[in-house]
Amino acid sequence: MLSVASNHQRQRRMGNEEGWEGPLSEDFIDKRHQLQLKILERMRLLGMMPVLPAFAGYVPQAMEPLYPNASFIEGERWNGFGPTLLLQPSDPLFAQIAEMIIEEQYTSYGWLSHYYNADTFNEMLPSSRDPTYLSEAALYVLQGIKSYDPSGKWIMQGWMFTNHWWSLSSIEAYLSKLPREDVLVLDLNSDAEPVFSRTNDYFHTSYVWCLLHNFGGRPGVYGNLGAITTQSSKALDRPDSTMVGMGITMEATQQNPIVYDIMLDAAWQGTNVGDGSWVDEWVSSRYGSSAELQKAWSIISSALYNGEVNPPTDKWIIYSSPSLSNLQCLCSYCHKESQVHVAWSMFLGANQTGSALWRRDLTVFTALVLQTAACRQLKVIETDLWNYWQAQVGQDVAKQQLVASLQGLIDIYDILDDVLATDINLQLACWLEDAGSWGNDANATALLRAGARNQITLWGPDPDDLNDYAKKSWSGLVRYYYRERWIIVRDIVAASKDSRGINDYTAAIRDFELAWNSRPYNMSTCKAGERSIYELAQEVRRDYYPELAQ
Repeated sequence: MLSVASNHQRQRRMGNEEGWEGPLSEDFIDKRHQLQLKILERMRLLGMMPVLPAFAGYVPQAMEPLYPNASFIEGERWNGFGPTLLLQPSDPLFAQIAEMIIEEQYTSYGWLSHYYNADTFNEMLPSSRDPTYLSEAALYVLQGIKSYDPSGKWIMQGWMFTNHWWSLSSIEAYLSKLPREDVLVLDLNSDAEPVFSRTNDYFHTSYVWCLLHNFGGRPGVYGNLGAITTQSSKALDRPDSTMVGMGITMEATQQNPIVYDIMLDAAWQGTNVGDGSWVDEWVSSRYGSSAELQKAWSIISSALYNGEVNPPTDKWIIYSSPSLSNLQCLCSYCHKESQVHVAWSMFLGANQTGSALWRRDLTVFTALVLQTAACRQLKVIETDLWNYWQAQVGQDVAKQQLVASLQGLIDIYDILDDVLATDINLQLACWLEDAGSWGNDANATALLRAGARNQITLWGPDPDDLNDYAKKSWSGLVRYYYRERWIIVRDIVAASKDSRGINDYTAAIRDFELAWNSRPYNMSTCKAGERSIYELAQEVRRDYYPELAQ
């Protein structure tokens, strides 16, 4: 597990990676262990029972020559990473390692969790469809848990079953030999891609209805408040339902708090938001009593929180690697632009600068408005690009217009970065400072910061696989990464002799992305920008949407 970068431990445990940007230093491991002890202690004081890792079967490659008689198979290559090694669950060594892991937990913590997670086939396909192989692969995992903790229960992710490889018969076979009282399945993406509904509640296995909502912490203001409450209630009311709880499983926090608040309220109260009363109460609890903010949020919730449950990977083109072949807006609510702008202007007019939550939300909404401004500018670029391609004479004039349009987009990045800099939670500098603080020397600090930068950009070794998967709307990243990629496009267009030469930007951007992840980064200080979000939002309204200031 410790042979990969600090921010890829989850993928290593699930068998997706090995050896990338590792190993970790003993100092880092010791610090994380001490933090783990504190987290577990606090959870138990709050009456929470932690879910600890059990053995899923993945082992370091170095084990194979040490155990020549054991049965290993090479795992598939996951998203550009190298192969991993799976110890077959039927091998006697599997049971031995599984017992040792839980015994070591007891030695370290002094107690047994009784709840364990293990994912042998998370985005990794089994080597056989044979029902006996599948049923025994699952059974051996549970037996490995119970070998040291007879009261142990397996908390299983149902995410793997979203892959079309898993037919209903294969899912049923995998679960068939597991005593139902010893298994709990997390239906990871219930509101958007439920598995329980097509598997007869996991063939009568207890499950938790989960809201995933966000992948990688990607930017956006979106969700479906009504679907969260109505769909979860319908799942519970199904005949012979085995739903036993609700959970939130987003891949990142610090975004769309209203979505998670209503989800957690629904778990306890079965909240109905049809009449808007819940949103009004939420607004009052967040900012205090304000009719203007309630009206603004009524528009926001209707326009932005009444549809999309999961955003597509390429939702915002301004955060994605540039492509002149696809300049569509890529935002599902561009057609709701006027509603967004009116609500934002009302939100700004409330002027609650003394409220930290109001300032934070104004920052997010102002960034959203600038993104719609960028979408407008992309349409201008698309028109000017077409004119440059079609120009038979006067190509220099057409090129200059295209360069000017690209510069207009680059200017939006500048003001967007200033807006995001007003909040320390939306800054690249703070992200890198936190990551580097775990290092005990210059080399360790540099390695940790490099891993942190890679996670929010390339997300791995190959730009062709998960590039921009965890894109962020962060100050510093906007100015020095997203903006710089469009500057490359602008400069190549400016240097082109005719329209045939403007597609040479792809390789240059690829070189920039790889270099940005490896070169030294001149760290700025993690602190709020000098200008206030209220001042900047007024400037955005004046410069981009003056009609709203009337």
